[in-house]
Amino acid sequence: MNVAFMTSAISAKRGSLEKYSTVESMKMLCGMGFDRQDLSLNRMMFNESEFNGDDWETLAHEVRDLKEELGITFVQAHLPFRCMNYFDRPKEYHEFLTEVTLRAARICAIVGVEWVVAHPIYSPAFPCEAVEEQLAENHRFYDPIVKILTEGGCGVAFENLVDLPNHRRFGSTAAELNRLIDSYGQETVGACIDFGHANLMYHELEPWFVRQIGHRLRAIHLADNYGSQDDHMPPFVGTVKWEQVMKAVKDIGFDGTLVYETKAVGTVPEGLRGPLFTYLREIGEYLTGLWEEA
Repeated sequence: MNVAFMTSAISAKRGSLEKYSTVESMKMLCGMGFDRQDLSLNRMMFNESEFNGDDWETLAHEVRDLKEELGITFVQAHLPFRCMNYFDRPKEYHEFLTEVTLRAARICAIVGVEWVVAHPIYSPAFPCEAVEEQLAENHRFYDPIVKILTEGGCGVAFENLVDLPNHRRFGSTAAELNRLIDSYGQETVGACIDFGHANLMYHELEPWFVRQIGHRLRAIHLADNYGSQDDHMPPFVGTVKWEQVMKAVKDIGFDGTLVYETKAVGTVPEGLRGPLFTYLREIGEYLTGLWEEA
């Protein structure tokens, strides 16, 4: 079991609107000893990524070449997703999001990503209990994307979501996520468990959730919170029962990579970056130890 960071973990420049490029982030993470990384593509949904430009394909090949030069493994990537106000946005944005998600899938295939994380989608025209209708909407949107990814040698991991205060979201429960994954009938389509999301939905019953997902688990997002909002804090800062979680992860046979999805790393001063990443690495090693001892 290994620990990895998203390239977006080093993207913001404190006190500046400028951002580090993906290539710069890859080099900095590798320089700190993290040769297993997550290629962050979700900012494409806001038209804020370098991959939104016309030279995206050239850039994708540059990223692939650097990955091979530095010996980096992209264990995960994250596709753009529908934000909470998606249905309040105009048709033009819906078309834009479809276009950039397809582009992100092509980038993952070029670069060579092991598991590409995607958010299930939901149609407000039906309740989440209308499973067949929700599955049809997911297949309508994702089938072309899954085809690009699997033909490019990438797997797809659907991530557990969180219900909103005023409505449910399909894919927030273990049963819904399992139905979506099983509807593909492919070993290359599985689950990503975001433990921050699981804590919000199941309130410290994440080990039960892990066992419900079972053999479908392909990817993990490390995040913690206090059970009230998606804080994206490091493990052990919130209320996730990590000792029980890691035992459940071991029990179902998962031995993949733990990928951090925490906000704490993006805005620290440059002089504190090293100590912070060392601290997070040690947390990851502690979690790995819990897994080994389980």
